[in-house]
Amino acid sequence: MNSGEIDADASKLWLYLLTYGDGDFYFDKIRFQIKNESEVWIDVKLENADFEKSTTKSPLKGLQNSESVAKKVEVKAGISKEPNAKYSQVLQIHSENAQPDNKIVYGWNKKAGKFMLVNGIRLYYEVYGTGEPLILLHGNGGSINSFSKQIPEFSKKYKVIAIDTRGQGNSKDSVSLSFSYAQFAEDLKVLLDSLNLKKVSVLGWSDGGNTALIMASKYPEYVSQLITMGANLNPTSDAVSKKTLSMVQKDLKKMKAENKKELLVTIRLLEMLLKEPNINPESLKSITAKTLILAGEHDDILEKHTRLISESIINSKLMIFKGQMHFVAEESPNIFNKTVLDFLAQ
Repeated sequence: MNSGEIDADASKLWLYLLTYGDGDFYFDKIRFQIKNESEVWIDVKLENADFEKSTTKSPLKGLQNSESVAKKVEVKAGISKEPNAKYSQVLQIHSENAQPDNKIVYGWNKKAGKFMLVNGIRLYYEVYGTGEPLILLHGNGGSINSFSKQIPEFSKKYKVIAIDTRGQGNSKDSVSLSFSYAQFAEDLKVLLDSLNLKKVSVLGWSDGGNTALIMASKYPEYVSQLITMGANLNPTSDAVSKKTLSMVQKDLKKMKAENKKELLVTIRLLEMLLKEPNINPESLKSITAKTLILAGEHDDILEKHTRLISESIINSKLMIFKGQMHFVAEESPNIFNKTVLDFLAQ
């Protein structure tokens, strides 16, 4: 299941059925939901989403890009009978001679990935490039892949160490009953100790920024350069937009009502968003790292709060990205990457 925000001016939505490699792939009961202005999830009707009305021998006919794909990879599609009585017809995609995809999937790159035993869990991280170490910390519910548009550029000049935070990505956690940014900072310290690293540059986005602030203030000897994007010191409406807080509260309530085991980690992460962080601005005065505080003009974090963070750190620099939101690293990577690299090079 994927989620995102639909642009108010959008006129079309494209749905893709994506497969990798050779073999037979089956699709059925395709479902699409959107959340309306009242924060209620509603179903959008998809014609023949269960393929029960399909009689054509080539369901790919007329689909965008299907012809070019079929020519290159020998893709065949048809309607199959499913033995399970619940689903009598399914879309079957058969692929032969699929070409290897050499594209790096950050966060799932076995060649660059490693596990380290850290505070009771196996913490996952990936390393790219050479040079001075640059630590990347993603946001709540994210993973190393959140920095897929940064790693290729940053690794040209730095040894990038991108980390899946506890309970997220490949850093599975079945131990913790709750999460905290202080816990995440301790995990980072242990990892750096295990790698014999100090005086590293740390870039934290969103929740990663909160962790980075705690790390740099509690263990200033470990952080030489600090960059945060969309970080906050507390979870109140003085720091975070009321709309964002309300959305998290409603999502949390819905997940708790569903009471599914696979949602437990997500629930704990959302609970943390509503309870933490609780960082005293005075504690930021102990940060000795060269610091850059970033946020979007239309960030989920209020601009006055971002300015408070910057003002609390001695000699820090502040940059508010004009016209940008909380996800500037993904939405406008060229601007974001240049800002970060220019700062690190100073």
